[in-house]
Amino acid sequence: MAAMAAMAAMTERFQTWAPFKEVKDPEQLMFNFDTLTQTKAEILDRAKLAEFVRSRQQATDVQQNALGQLMSELNMVQADRMVKESRLTHLLDTAAEETLQVGNITATTLSLTQTLTKIHGPPVDPEDTVEQLEQINLFIQKNDRQPENLKVSQAAV
Repeated sequence: MAAMAAMAAMTERFQTWAPFKEVKDPEQLMFNFDTLTQTKAEILDRAKLAEFVRSRQQATDVQQNALGQLMSELNMVQADRMVKESRLTHLLDTAAEETLQVGNITATTLSLTQTLTKIHGPPVDPEDTVEQLEQINLFIQKNDRQPENLKVSQAAV
């Protein structure tokens, strides 16, 4: 009964209010109110969804910027790596060439020392490159003086 009285009071209030004077049926008014309430809730839900989408887009933008910076750093590191690999390759090539040259010099020194040992003197240890070079140097110095000795002996004749 109290509900009926409240409904009657509400109906009387709505009928005196200008926008609702043309509403004759309180049930229709309640239906319209429910529809408006649902519409408002949907609008609020859409606004929340739009805000969520905006916040996710901002987070995505931040992540994209971070990714871009990391990619830039990666490119710089890769370029630096390529430069260092190029230097290392050059060093290895140079070391290989120098090793071959040292090997050739060592083999030539040993060959000269063996020849000199057959001609002039005591044998030298094949592993002692310094002594071999000294023997070769002595031989060169002795033979460098020989043309002077030949000139002097030819002048005497």
